[in-house]
Amino acid sequence: MKLHSLPPARSRERPDHRLSLVCAVGLMDRYVLSEMLLPFLFGVGAFTTLVMAVGSLFELVRLVVEAGLSISAALQVFVLRAPGIIVLTFPMSMLLATLLAYGRLSADSEITALRGCGVSLYRLMVPALILSLLVTALTFLFNELVVPVSNRQAATTLNRALNRDPDFRRRISSTKNLARSSCLSQTAPFPGDKG
Repeated sequence: MKLHSLPPARSRERPDHRLSLVCAVGLMDRYVLSEMLLPFLFGVGAFTTLVMAVGSLFELVRLVVEAGLSISAALQVFVLRAPGIIVLTFPMSMLLATLLAYGRLSADSEITALRGCGVSLYRLMVPALILSLLVTALTFLFNELVVPVSNRQAATTLNRALNRDPDFRRRISSTKNLARSSCLSQTAPFPGDKG
C-alpha cells in the first residue's frame, strides 16, 4: 500500500509593490470618487446651462429677431460656443462636487467611522486631490486644443450668417476703391485746376 504524500504547502508570496502602486486606488478612494463624480457632472451641466442662458442665448435670440439670423446658424453658433463656457464651469463644478461629497460623508458619519478605523484626514483628501488634478489637466487641454478652434469657428459662422465676413468686406472695399480710382482718373479736370 502506497501512502500519498501531501503536496508541499505553498508559501504566500507578498504582492509585488510595483503592482500595488498601480492599483493604489483602493475601495475607499473609489467610493469617495464615485460620491464626487455625479455632483461634478451635475455641476458642469447646471453651470453651463446657466452661463449659456444668460450669456450666449439672449444675444443669439436678439440676432435672430433683429438681424435676421437663421435659427440653424444660431444653433450652430450656440453649440460652438459651448466648449468655452464648459471650461469655465469645471472649477465651479469641482468645488460643488467636493462640498457635496464630503458634506454627505460627514452627515452620514462616514468620516467619523473612517477616522475610527485609523484613516487620517489627509488620506481622506487624496481622492479629491486626484480628481482635481485630473480636472485641471482636462481644463488645460480643453483651453489649448478645443476652445480656440470652436471660438474661431463660431465667429466665422456668425459673421458668414450675418454677411459680415471680413474677407468679403475686404473684397468689397478693394472693389469700391478700384472703381472710385478709375472714375477719378476718367473725369475731366476742373476749370481752375492747373497741371
